[in-house]
Amino acid sequence: MSTKYNTKWTRKLMVPALLLVCAASIFLGSGVLLADDDDDEHERRERSGYRKTDKPGQGDWFVFRRSDVRPVDNELYAKECGACHFAYQPGLLPAGSWDRIMAGLSDHFGDNATLDPETTALLRLYLIDNSAESSTAKVSYKIVRSLAGEKPLRITDVPWIKREHNEEITPRTLERLKIKTLANCQVCHRDAAKGVYDDD
Repeated sequence: MSTKYNTKWTRKLMVPALLLVCAASIFLGSGVLLADDDDDEHERRERSGYRKTDKPGQGDWFVFRRSDVRPVDNELYAKECGACHFAYQPGLLPAGSWDRIMAGLSDHFGDNATLDPETTALLRLYLIDNSAESSTAKVSYKIVRSLAGEKPLRITDVPWIKREHNEEITPRTLERLKIKTLANCQVCHRDAAKGVYDDD
């Protein structure tokens, strides 16, 4: 009698148990699919001009506000740094790179570019506050992404910039056009001072 009772209840419970197992399998399987969808969504958003951000108050995503880099808008930086070379926009390097550059002004690529402490502090603040990580420019995002945490001293050492130029510009081209070095941006990029670095 008890065996029949157990078998009867086992049969009654088997159908809901199987349904529960099926539901759990579907739920767990969809989690894997959703994770794949999240990766696809991430790629789609980036291609459409969105950028992932961890900054508070901005949500998870924000639209690239511009494709070009924000032009130099600091008179002190334009005067002090632009007097000797092209005043590169802060959005072309990460904060760590700018910090290294400002800490090594006594040997600034072979020259002594030492400034008084107050000027140095103001310039460092401007560069770090406007560095590639803080930029909403697509170019800056590509630069940061290509660096994977590296802090190069030269813009021409940024992997993304090297890749972009190595595809089209050979050392022979640099010589022939009297560009000499990739750091001479404004020769090819006529609107470089405005932060425009289009392939055209």
